[in-house]
Amino acid sequence: MDFRSFQEGAKKTDMHPSTDPDGLVIPILGLLGEAGNLATVYKKYLRDGIPWESNRNFIQQELGDLLWYVSTIATHCNLDLDEIARLNLSRAENRYGYNDERWSDERITAPLDHGFPDTERFPRKMQFLFEEGYRADREKIVTMTLVNAEPNFFPDGATKTQLGKQLGFTLGSPLTNNSWTDDGYRFHDAFHVAFLGVLGWSPVMRSLLRLKRKSQPRVDECEDGARAFDVEEGISSLLARRAPQYNFFLETQNVDNETLDIIAEHVKGLEVEKLPTWVWKFAISSGFRAMKHLKENAGGYLLADLDCHCIEYSKESRW
Repeated sequence: MDFRSFQEGAKKTDMHPSTDPDGLVIPILGLLGEAGNLATVYKKYLRDGIPWESNRNFIQQELGDLLWYVSTIATHCNLDLDEIARLNLSRAENRYGYNDERWSDERITAPLDHGFPDTERFPRKMQFLFEEGYRADREKIVTMTLVNAEPNFFPDGATKTQLGKQLGFTLGSPLTNNSWTDDGYRFHDAFHVAFLGVLGWSPVMRSLLRLKRKSQPRVDECEDGARAFDVEEGISSLLARRAPQYNFFLETQNVDNETLDIIAEHVKGLEVEKLPTWVWKFAISSGFRAMKHLKENAGGYLLADLDCHCIEYSKESRW
């Protein structure tokens, strides 16, 4: 039986098929009641040790009643249960993935900068050195340096020209916490390295590395320009603010759905929007773990591996 057939059958057994909004009260209360019955079974398991298996038939009936009430609510709201189920599976896949199939080619498409000239593409592996120091006023500062890349698109040494690139050059200006408290935000470039390594996306790193896609002016403007740059920085600030509530996002399961929804809203219209939401969980937790190591050790190395969709911290260079 499919969901559409079930919904049609459930409609025939609805004793209160009113289209008035008040007609929703009975199925909604019924839904709550059946969920409560299932909760009672679990309470007895916790309190008395009564195994779930002994209540298998009861659970089956309760789930059937839950499905009936869900179907009836859908009917009252002029919704298609089959469509609800399809959209929910799609949403679950986008948010959680298919376990071992997560990183397969079917789930993660070609790199976002695929097809652009080599000098406008992210190298597949990059190593960054983070060093902590002090300003004249003794405020802690952090610098980030690109020390290795493969393939190496940075052979020409340091120049001031638009396309001048080299290994061993400092990326951007030294960073402070920009805060009254020492929360380690001076190391927040770890977020950008994580976005780069896991997502293959970072307008901030693309700007710092001078890899903007100028061969296609509209891509350069819309994907690599100031607005996309600001979106990424905004996401970094948002994550730093929300992190203390969620164990600093140190594990993927700590990344809450509300945070993911906010990020999804922010990246609408950008190329990274096509990546499934669950990839952000890995990027976020990887970034926070890296930031934690960097702060604890006053710096270190981050290796971004775009083919493995990961970053790795080390105290010494492992290149």
